[in-house]
Amino acid sequence: MGVNTRYVNAVKQIKTELQKRSAVPSIQLFDFFEEKEYWRLRKAMQHLPFRHEKKLLYFSYSAAAVPQHLLPSGLLAFLEQVLGKKPQHWMAYRFSWKDYCLLHDKSIEKPGTDLILDCTEEWPKNAGGKLIYTDAEGNGYPLAIQGNSLAIIVRKKGIQKFFQYVNHYSRGRERLLLLGTLEKG
Repeated sequence: MGVNTRYVNAVKQIKTELQKRSAVPSIQLFDFFEEKEYWRLRKAMQHLPFRHEKKLLYFSYSAAAVPQHLLPSGLLAFLEQVLGKKPQHWMAYRFSWKDYCLLHDKSIEKPGTDLILDCTEEWPKNAGGKLIYTDAEGNGYPLAIQGNSLAIIVRKKGIQKFFQYVNHYSRGRERLLLLGTLEKG
């Protein structure tokens, strides 16, 4: 299956925990894949045809569409059990020095659910590059940076995200994320 059996056996508890959180319903699962599956996925992601995209007042990053066959079947089955459906669209993002994604009034996201697989290894704490969710009051909820983790974030109305500027302390390293999205409804 590829997904850590600890999570496969705890689907009911994960659903309950996700529903308990009121401000930003979310959960982050560490050591999500079995080690062999994680490294297979990470290696495959590194070989995707990333294209750098930049719109100065909005974002700078590299992105690539993720073919469905790249995704472990265990991941899709797990997400269907937890969320009731599988996301059909996944994108891979690579952030390195000088990359970012800003909050902007012209790019408001509709409510939905974000699924973030973090494949980042050995990231310096002082390098920036955090993915941060904010609520309508401006409170920030940063995700922990850790490879082999899955975050599930339910974006209610007013919940938005941004990606903190990656500074020179990244020293040639890259944040590698896989993002799946389910629209509300």
